[in-house]
Amino acid sequence: MREFESWQLEQLIRIGETNPGRMGELLQVLWNRYPFLFEELAIGAVDRGSLSLDEAAETLKVSPDELKVKLEHFHDTGDHRIAVKGGVARLVSSQVAVWEVYRDFERSGNLDHLMSTFPGIPISELKAALRYAEAHTEEIRELIDRYESAYRNRFVV
Repeated sequence: MREFESWQLEQLIRIGETNPGRMGELLQVLWNRYPFLFEELAIGAVDRGSLSLDEAAETLKVSPDELKVKLEHFHDTGDHRIAVKGGVARLVSSQVAVWEVYRDFERSGNLDHLMSTFPGIPISELKAALRYAEAHTEEIRELIDRYESAYRNRFVV
């Protein structure tokens, strides 16, 4: 995997300025590979003030109220890739519980192992899960402990 260097971003900006059609093609590849990236960029643009809430809502084809909820969620979790449903934080794209990702990482301490355990989930999402877990230690620890207790007691009558 190639490392990010600032000259790459500069050249992408140049391509966007000189050949917008080509930039559109490149971005379409990103949107296809990372379907939630477009929404992330729009939410980030609203958060930084470079896009109004109404403009972003129109772009994403959602109501401004729905986008406000997504923006609040972004502020609460720090990441659009995490959603809390029924008291359990999950990766939006796969619905894998954050505690499961964190539990596996705790045991291995290795991102490569984590990527092999969850092969369909991009590393950026796995890292988002780890960041969320670190920021919500008590919540994640409680879910892991609850699971492990239930697992240990599964054959006890």
